[in-house]
Amino acid sequence: MSTVSRVLNGSPDSRVTEGVRRRILAAADELDYSPNLYARGLALGRGLHITVCTWSAVTHLSAQRAHEIHTAAVATDRQVIAIDGAALSSPYELLRLLTSQLPAACVFVSGGWRPDTIEPVVTTLHERGVYCLVVDSSWPLDPTTPCDTIRADRTQGAALGVSHLIDRGHRHIALVSLLRITGRLEGYEEALSAHGISERYIAPLDPDIPYRDDVALTECARQQTCQLIEESPQLTGLFCSSDVLAVAAMGAVRDLGLRVPDDVAIVGFDNDTFGAFLPIPLTTIEHPLDEFREATTKLLAGRLDGEDGPWRRERVDYRLIKRATTAIPEAHN
Repeated sequence: MSTVSRVLNGSPDSRVTEGVRRRILAAADELDYSPNLYARGLALGRGLHITVCTWSAVTHLSAQRAHEIHTAAVATDRQVIAIDGAALSSPYELLRLLTSQLPAACVFVSGGWRPDTIEPVVTTLHERGVYCLVVDSSWPLDPTTPCDTIRADRTQGAALGVSHLIDRGHRHIALVSLLRITGRLEGYEEALSAHGISERYIAPLDPDIPYRDDVALTECARQQTCQLIEESPQLTGLFCSSDVLAVAAMGAVRDLGLRVPDDVAIVGFDNDTFGAFLPIPLTTIEHPLDEFREATTKLLAGRLDGEDGPWRRERVDYRLIKRATTAIPEAHN
């Protein structure tokens, strides 16, 4: 029986001849045998599955991201269990749940995982022999954290959007954003400074508005953008920290009797599906979801197959999606 088990599990054994191995595999195929991963996990004292921990996949983008990473995990031919970390009361509850499952690997997805939450959880899981991968965290982790990471740099994405407006000839560009959203202000500042532009214009959205309260956010953004343009009529470009805020900014421009993109050009962030179908399709910054999926599959497969080496810190870049809301402002050149 032990010989059969070793062959079916793919374990090397020089005592098993090629003829015996073939007969065992042929019999397993005839009986339509598949290994009982639960029983194997009990024998090993740990699970063989992958746990994917998301953080409230309630927006279209977060749901897309969770789907891509779940797809990447499934591609490793392992059982996959999904957890919403935001539904748990504390990092302790998350750690208790994960250590009770003790998966072969744990993938943490999305920007909601703060370093002070994720780093101690990852460290404890690593000590228990669980491989951890953190995908698309808004904040860089401590370099000593025992896990691989795949991250898109929000600052690079924001700078890409602002630089596109500058390349179109705009020199008076405003930022429409909740300033607590990671990387947007930094990217805005970086792009303007790189092009020697000193003027800064910021629509100060109410910092107490929850990020997912789209109604309150859009109303605040619309009002603040109107006020900013009235106070600074030289503005010809708006960079918005999300596509939802970009739609609010488009409404503000229209309220003032101005036109997009003729008078004011607008760039969003996220590439939500609706942006391509607006009356004026939205130029935006796209999350590289396909690259997240491919890199996750590669790292998971390699590490679970025993690949060793230093912890990987991989970066993927945002992409610019050019549509109709940006144009060269001839009247302002």
